[in-house]
Amino acid sequence: MSTPQVVQWRTDEEGMRVALVVARGRRLLQIIPIDSRGIKIEKVPLSQERWITPLVKRSGRPYPLKATARRLLRLHKTFGGTRSAKRALKEIVDG
Repeated sequence: MSTPQVVQWRTDEEGMRVALVVARGRRLLQIIPIDSRGIKIEKVPLSQERWITPLVKRSGRPYPLKATARRLLRLHKTFGGTRSAKRALKEIVDG
C-alpha cells in the first residue's frame, strides 16, 4: 500500500472509518481520516494495516482518489486543517 488511496479502516474505538492513506513508512502509516474532527494527518502503526481495505464503489471500481482529495481541499478551511495535510492533498491533486 505505497501509493495513496481511499480506504476503509476498522478501529476498536470508533468502528469503521473512511480515510485517505497518504504515505507508508517503516513503522507508521500516514492517513487523513475523513470525518468532522478536522483535516489532519494521523500516524498509525503498521500493525493497523491488516484492518485497512481499499474502498470500492458498488460497481467494483476503486473510489476516485483525486476527486476525494479535491473535496477535502475545499473543506480544509471549513473544518480546519493542518498545513501538512493541505500539502499532501495538493500533491495528490497535482501529481
